[in-house]
Amino acid sequence: MGWFHLTWKDLRLQMRDRRSLAVLLILPLIFISIIGLSTGKLLGWRASNQVIQVAWVDRDGGELAKRLQAKLAEKGDIQVITYPDAVAAKRDVISGKATLSLIIGPEFQKRIDELELRDIFLRKQGKGRLANGLASLDIEVQTKASWSWVSKLVSNNLFSLTIDEAFPIAAQNHNDPRVRATIRNMQTPESDDLDSPDNVSPPVASVASVPEGRTAKASIYDRLVPGFTVMFTFFLVNVMARSFIAERDLGTLRRLRIAPITPAGLLIGKTLPYLVVSLLQSAALFVFGRLSYGMTWGEQPLLLLPIILCTSLAATSLGLLIATSVRTDSQVASYSNLIVITTAGIGGCFVPRDWMPELMKEISVVTPHSWSLIAYLEAMTNPLPDVAVIKQSCLVLLGFSALFFAAGCWRFRSLA
Repeated sequence: MGWFHLTWKDLRLQMRDRRSLAVLLILPLIFISIIGLSTGKLLGWRASNQVIQVAWVDRDGGELAKRLQAKLAEKGDIQVITYPDAVAAKRDVISGKATLSLIIGPEFQKRIDELELRDIFLRKQGKGRLANGLASLDIEVQTKASWSWVSKLVSNNLFSLTIDEAFPIAAQNHNDPRVRATIRNMQTPESDDLDSPDNVSPPVASVASVPEGRTAKASIYDRLVPGFTVMFTFFLVNVMARSFIAERDLGTLRRLRIAPITPAGLLIGKTLPYLVVSLLQSAALFVFGRLSYGMTWGEQPLLLLPIILCTSLAATSLGLLIATSVRTDSQVASYSNLIVITTAGIGGCFVPRDWMPELMKEISVVTPHSWSLIAYLEAMTNPLPDVAVIKQSCLVLLGFSALFFAAGCWRFRSLA
């Protein structure tokens, strides 16, 4: 009997165990779908709370206020909702239905009409009629403390739009008639000589857009699918550990140890079936991710193959170490689940590594999960993947595999 016969026997047993296969394949899809639904990205649809909702209260009623509302509504990721009064707007901001409220006061148009050019030029120095920003124009902004940074972005955007609209009015209020004449000419370009040198627009530098390598609606799945694929790849340790315990209780392991096969060959034969299952599991999840969720495989899909292989090697080697260390089913349920869930959380399977603080990123590299995700994200989300990063990650995963396998062989010597 050689290791091949052991592999073939265990592989057939695993294929008959439909419950284990369901756990390894269906559960990741359920998790991915639930998280995708929770983030409002299931099948690409977008929830209303994925945009900045601005409660707009217009107590001025002028044409300028209406134009500003329309221009702000044209901005991407901003939804402007008209409210009848400030009380209703504030109530929805507090309850979370609106991100912030913008209240245009009754003095808005009057203060715009009083502006002069020097007010516009002195605003950055904190002087003039615009020294206090939107408050100087009778515009009140209300938001919760947790959304203050969003409020600043929207307020700055609105202030910039207001200055663009107010500049011609301020120029008309200037004392110099030449300035007023220039502004009138700017407002009636059809009367100008478009061929004159004064009206030739300066050349605009061309901006090259960098391809993202994925669509916006699928970007969440570029992280969810690899994250949960890696996590459930390491769930194989439970299946491997229970298989070892069952064969030890039946006396099969004792008979195999006296068979004409080396201990290393025995362990290789017992590990390879789970490596095959792991590879099929990862491949199936990536295919489902592509077909069901629109996930990208990156610009060079073949780069995923060594990552899948090295991740599966690390997972099955860890499974071998745990299988040769535990003694009972209760130990499998407690020790292996604790190790799998903890390392998955530290490695970035639950929370993307991009969102982690720097300290946590440094800690996460002690897990094979982290190196696997680094390689996956480099191959999938970078339009020009750095092969050196993927190669380094795969080498580290192979190092984990060798370490776990060596420790598993050492533990197997004391296995009764």
